[in-house]
Amino acid sequence: MDEKAQVENILALERTAQFNKARKELDVLLAKKESDSFDSSDSSNSTLLLLSAGLYLKMGQKMLALIEFEKARKLNQNDPSILIELARLHLENFSSDAALSMARQAVVLAPSNIKGQEILILALMANTYYQEANNRMKDLLILRQNDPEVLHLAYLVNKSNDNLILACDYLKKAIKLRPTERHWLLELAEIYELTNKPKEACLVIEHYLSLEPDSVEGLKKLAYVLEHSLHDYAQAQSVYARILNLDPLNMSAQAGLSRLEVKQNDFSAKLKRALQSFWAQLMLWFQVGSPKQEQLY
Repeated sequence: MDEKAQVENILALERTAQFNKARKELDVLLAKKESDSFDSSDSSNSTLLLLSAGLYLKMGQKMLALIEFEKARKLNQNDPSILIELARLHLENFSSDAALSMARQAVVLAPSNIKGQEILILALMANTYYQEANNRMKDLLILRQNDPEVLHLAYLVNKSNDNLILACDYLKKAIKLRPTERHWLLELAEIYELTNKPKEACLVIEHYLSLEPDSVEGLKKLAYVLEHSLHDYAQAQSVYARILNLDPLNMSAQAGLSRLEVKQNDFSAKLKRALQSFWAQLMLWFQVGSPKQEQLY
């Protein structure tokens, strides 16, 4: 099997979440490349390293992903997309200072790259350069006020500043302009949750699920809102069951069903105690009332 066919096979395994198999095949391919010594002029080497980094990210191995991105950067130092990924990794997991440095480099290389502007603004905020971050955001909105990517970035910035109402407005505009970005609906549901609008959150998630009916992530978010915000345990139980139909080993759904069983039993116990208390009070009232009736006669 040639290298192109091997890569296609690895991508197919990745798409079907067979990460361990994909990792084994990719490691064999990378080992062969390393034995032949990496050629910086061969773009396929950088592509393999980026594929390897992305796979490590999906497997939750962020430090290994960082190492692979760094290897790819050495092969192609003028690729802003690599700097953006490195900046994002550093910002989320390692060093906000390193993230800011790499984000600045990425924007110098590609000033019009919205992803680069996004990570730079977020890195500025993480390093408390709020004024520069807000100025960059304002400039972007003036230049590209109808760009859904820019509006989504404005949502992220305002959310980070706890301006949730304004964040919600920007996100709704972004969704209206680009309805194909379905995962933005889940972000909108989260904003509704944060602003104490659980019913609206449910409606948005249900709309998302009408488009992505097998989304375990969407179902988990719906179950969470139903259980923790609306306290609709029966509906939440039904959603957790749907998750287990799609993913029988899903620990989150299993824990949710166990938790709901305890909650429902606890509710039944509380109701039983309340009824017992009511009858006790009623009997006490009759006992106190009887002597008075006897005195009247």
